[in-house]
Amino acid sequence: MTCKYDKIYLEGVMDSLGAMMDYGVNSLHLTPAEMFSKFISSGIAGYIEHGHPRYLAGLSGVPLRTIRSYEQLSRSLQRAEAGTLQDLSRALGCPMQALLL
Repeated sequence: MTCKYDKIYLEGVMDSLGAMMDYGVNSLHLTPAEMFSKFISSGIAGYIEHGHPRYLAGLSGVPLRTIRSYEQLSRSLQRAEAGTLQDLSRALGCPMQALLL
């Protein structure tokens, strides 16, 4: 199976799905099967499967075009604004310094 998006997003998506499942099971007291069924019927699983930007990158608040330019090295994160670094680090769950390595 081929991914429709760069693997850089995979860990973040997996973390988000894990947090969603944890919330559903432990806070809403749903069974894992109930939570999974609700997730599938919401349509979001399909968006993630097809690499929809809102569910891969857009939630960071940084435009997908900007993220792609960093990913393709046409722009340097070394020159990014502090706010952009902060948004990206929050979305990726890593310290801002890790983005600059």
